[in-house]
Amino acid sequence: MATSISNGVSVPHPSPNPPSGFLQLSPSLSRFIPRIETSPNDDRAYRLVRLANGLEALIISDPKTDKACAALDVAVGHFSDPDDLPGCAHFVEHAVHLGSEKFPVEDEYKKYLAAHAGSSNASTGQCNTTYHCLVEPSALPGALSRFAQFFIAPLFPEDAISRERNGAVDSENKKNLQSDIFRLYQLQKGLAKSGHPLRKFATGNRQTLGGDDDGRDVRGEIYKWWKEKYDARVMKLVLIGKDSLDQLEELVAKEFSAVRTNGTATRETFPPDIWAEGEQRSQVFVETIKDMRQMRVFWPFPADDDLWKSKPGSLLSHLLGHESRGSLLSTLRSRSLATGIFAGVDNRSPGYSLIYIHISLTPLGLARYSTVLELIFAYLKQLKSEPIPQRIWAVNRVLDLERFRWREKTRHVAEYARELARGMQEAEVPRELLLSARTVAQEWAPEVLQRCLDGLGPERCRVVVASRERPEGVGELGLREKWYGTKYRFEPIPEEVCQKMRNQAPVRTMHLPEPNPFVSEGLQAPPTSETPAKRPSLIRDTELVRLWYKKDDRWGVPKANVVLRLRSPLAYVDPAHSAKTRLFAGLVEDSLVEPTYQAQLAGLSYSLSGTSEGLHIRLGGYDPKLPLLLRTVLEAAHDLATAVDAERFEIVKDQIARAYRNVDKELPNHIAGYKLAEATSETYWSSQEKLQALEGVTLEGTLEFGTRLLARLHVEALVHGNMSAQTALDVGSLVEDVLKPSALTAKEKFPDRGLIVPEGASLYVWPVPDPDNVNSALRYYLEVGASAPRTRALAGLFAQVARQPAFNTLRTQEQLGYIVSSSRRVSEGRVGWFAAVQSEHEPSFVESRIEAFLQNVVKDRLERMTEEEFEVHRQSWIKQVAEEEKNLGEESSLYWGAISNGEYDFLRTEKEVMLASSLTLSDLRDFFLTHIHPASPSRRKLAIHLVAHRYGPPAASDIAAFRGRCELAPRPQPVEPLQVSKL
Repeated sequence: MATSISNGVSVPHPSPNPPSGFLQLSPSLSRFIPRIETSPNDDRAYRLVRLANGLEALIISDPKTDKACAALDVAVGHFSDPDDLPGCAHFVEHAVHLGSEKFPVEDEYKKYLAAHAGSSNASTGQCNTTYHCLVEPSALPGALSRFAQFFIAPLFPEDAISRERNGAVDSENKKNLQSDIFRLYQLQKGLAKSGHPLRKFATGNRQTLGGDDDGRDVRGEIYKWWKEKYDARVMKLVLIGKDSLDQLEELVAKEFSAVRTNGTATRETFPPDIWAEGEQRSQVFVETIKDMRQMRVFWPFPADDDLWKSKPGSLLSHLLGHESRGSLLSTLRSRSLATGIFAGVDNRSPGYSLIYIHISLTPLGLARYSTVLELIFAYLKQLKSEPIPQRIWAVNRVLDLERFRWREKTRHVAEYARELARGMQEAEVPRELLLSARTVAQEWAPEVLQRCLDGLGPERCRVVVASRERPEGVGELGLREKWYGTKYRFEPIPEEVCQKMRNQAPVRTMHLPEPNPFVSEGLQAPPTSETPAKRPSLIRDTELVRLWYKKDDRWGVPKANVVLRLRSPLAYVDPAHSAKTRLFAGLVEDSLVEPTYQAQLAGLSYSLSGTSEGLHIRLGGYDPKLPLLLRTVLEAAHDLATAVDAERFEIVKDQIARAYRNVDKELPNHIAGYKLAEATSETYWSSQEKLQALEGVTLEGTLEFGTRLLARLHVEALVHGNMSAQTALDVGSLVEDVLKPSALTAKEKFPDRGLIVPEGASLYVWPVPDPDNVNSALRYYLEVGASAPRTRALAGLFAQVARQPAFNTLRTQEQLGYIVSSSRRVSEGRVGWFAAVQSEHEPSFVESRIEAFLQNVVKDRLERMTEEEFEVHRQSWIKQVAEEEKNLGEESSLYWGAISNGEYDFLRTEKEVMLASSLTLSDLRDFFLTHIHPASPSRRKLAIHLVAHRYGPPAASDIAAFRGRCELAPRPQPVEPLQVSKL
């Protein structure tokens, strides 16, 4: 392909023969002519274009959006790392952010986004690196101009490259060293056959990226790699904006036509055989960090280009991962061997694919892991014994079509754009089916399905058993994975075991899924209003039930959401009551696994959790069958004694105990957040306190507690969506009819309150619970007052001004750690600002750097800030706060937030926006000097230090003493008197 030179960049001449379906409109651009299939519920306009350099872009015009987004996927990842530079692709993902020829200032990109209600992120996978940015629509041209330079002319500045490698990249790797997810993933990779790119180290660290080699030109190496691999022909762009398709198309051509290409680059494919000959029939035993028991079984799976049409992997995963009566899980649960199952296909890399089953084991299941394996193959043998009937595929396709038909927009527009950009790399999928093919199977292909199923035998599987404790009878775990140090044992599956699996007799309890009683038929779009109501109505308010209702007048989908809070004064009296509440909820959920799984397949969902207030139930999905699902859940709670036995009780109790224990293995940054909540709550029981209390809990005691828990309640409910007012009233009646509770006293309906952080500086020091974690953490919290609209607006505006310079100073410049964030905090009636850092440095040092940042950077920025700059930040904050809901679920969550905090302020956002509009630069400076500046005498500061053992474990602070110095915050009150509406 001939090229011309423009601005020093090699740009190809347009191809004389555009790809099928594309019409060349100009020398620089071709447009896809066939109509792209969209959901009838999707009001956005789509257009696919191809630039002369080969870059494809899906352009989406959405006049209603309040966020524009660009996502670009490059079909290259760590599989393409040079052998002597592990982590190169990931390092490049970081490095392109550090300035470009057009925008050389290192933080220009982040600063621009922060000033325009924006954000960004990127990720590196096996064969893809995906970038995205979000910004207010009017700022899209400026954001896209900066974003495009990642792929045209990044600078890779030497000093910034070195700082980023030694700081953020190395810190990111160390953050993951105690993560079982990363440890198991890298172990699986390391056990691939020699020479296969799956073996490569994904993240990289300071050493692998040349940090110890002063004479190595790492900057030159990664620039050369970027120049070779970041080719326009392997890039897919998705652009979502408010402008017309023509305007967005023009923007794409303007900014991305300069991306270079060699004219021949294609997406790389990789060998399908990932395991060495003789190692396919193998088992691996792994020691985990957290207390877990898992079995994962993998098989190589066909990666043919045409499998997208019939999706055999999806159908087999559906059957293997089924949870209703007759399923593999049902049999495993009946024998007390497992608690959960998941099946899927890993097809992240072109050329090879894996299908897998992931099973959560009980203690008995771990001890009898070979029995679990035998039952897996018994189920597979049953599937192979006769052709899988077309009816199962047909029902699944109907449900998939319904999901596509009623697909809603989401606030997570970046995830949508990223998903589409990655999907566009699948060249075999016709472009007119870009949106639907990933969801809906196109054809029934029983021969293909049978061929795939026949490949799932013991001769070609790899079994991974991961647990904290070594299973009985398994030899020493004498091997260690290279990068994370994971202890494991690798051995072939004995031939006699394989023979036993091949000859498994049918299991009487196993059969194909039964017809689904929760499938809704004849779904119709309800009418909408041009002026939808802004709040739900209170339609019932008695001593027992307070019921809020809003008929959907905005989204036009046949769905509804029901949220219930069953408040009980018993739920959080002490650690034992808290543990029993969670255990009771867990037992109810366990009893509902089979009855509700079909509902989830049919587009419904439910969750049940034990909280400090009692029980929280949330249901959603297609409205015709929601009352049936609610009755099923309520009756399971009421009749639990008839559904649980001692064996299931011990299994669920063990699950909850492990969850409590595993809190200590979470990231120090997360634990610091829990400690902040503990320090600022009227009542708070730690996981360790609840774990200790759980030890003596019995089945009889739990059932008796559950009876008392449900005997006296106050029910607060929200019914929102395509349901009539009478159906909503029936929801309240259903709770009363099934549970038959009596009412609480007025005092018992009050929630716990927050604590007011005292003036001055308070310090809470706690050792990082995991002695092997090299990271410490700091949660630096400044409380600024009660939750009132003006206080929230000022705290939010300050957070907006401080966020980007905090990231640039503390992470990019000072490289204190990979995890650096700052934000407003609104909790239990109090408002504050916090900074969070997870770091290898001692928390006391990190705290001093935050103090210096506030004292110097923020103070100077506010003093120098012009009225014009202030207005940019104010408008950016307003646009973030005023971002509208994108679907029924988001609107429901908005209403429930106003209900659950006790203020019933359904117009809270509008009030904040109104107040923010009146704030001045002087107001912000006064706020900073009064509440934030380190020298302020009225500042209320609480610093939470989580200190790694490498510094010597510190004596834990007396949190009770701190709490004793705090006053109780006032109870939240309704912003206006509650009145029942007439229907």
